Amino acid sequence: MACAAASTPAGAWIRGRNWSELRLERPPTRHDLDPLTGDRPVILTDFTLHAVTCTSAALRLAGITAPAPAYGVVERDPQCEPACLLREGATALLQAVVPHYTTVHLRHAITAAAAALATDGVTSVTEPGITA
Repeated sequence: MACAAASTPAGAWIRGRNWSELRLERPPTRHDLDPLTGDRPVILTDFTLHAVTCTSAALRLAGITAPAPAYGVVERDPQCEPACLLREGATALLQAVVPHYTTVHLRHAITAAAAALATDGVTSVTEPGITA
């Protein structure tokens, strides 16, 4: 995470996914991420797409201070502050402020992934979840 923060311009979002509560002692929270990322907004989506965690900067940008909507959960830390772990419908509160990937970003990611796969001998891939 610290490497991503160091190579990401100030104000730009850091995005990641596929963390799993099944493989971690506990989900990551702002208390874990903030020291590594400074004031950069970060969103990390779990492998099920039912939970996201983020930094305090991302929480501020989303304006999440009140209780979660009835259809989701914003987990709280021991001081009753948002721990930056959102579940189910509450994830939309944060995802609403994350900029969409541009065509340039998607093209670069696909090209880099294809090159990495080709070095391992993979010759074809299907990605049903990619967006325009």
